[in-house]
Amino acid sequence: MLHTLAKRIGSSVAEARRRARLSQQQLADRLKVSRKHIGQIERGERTPSWPVTVRLAELLGLSLDAIVLSKDKRSHRTHDWFEEAATLLRALPEERRREVLTILRVMATSKRRGKG
Repeated sequence: MLHTLAKRIGSSVAEARRRARLSQQQLADRLKVSRKHIGQIERGERTPSWPVTVRLAELLGLSLDAIVLSKDKRSHRTHDWFEEAATLLRALPEERRREVLTILRVMATSKRRGKG
């Protein structure tokens, strides 16, 4: 059971990290753990502690169920495009993130006014 859980978590983390275009070292630095630790999690050799799991979810823009559950058991509220967008936004420096959000707000406002 724990081995299966570790594999599911590892697979979810590796997939989300790659989508965020982060290296194992970059993710490790943000989590304040070693690259080896991230590698062990991704290979399912190690189950992350609860605080590390929560922090992984935050950094990778995932819900906890997206990390822990297999794809077919994940919440139907979670949309792949939304997760990908959140992951990519979190990977940006704060200033760039604000710029992207400003652009999205302008686009949404223009769309509502019939300009898009």
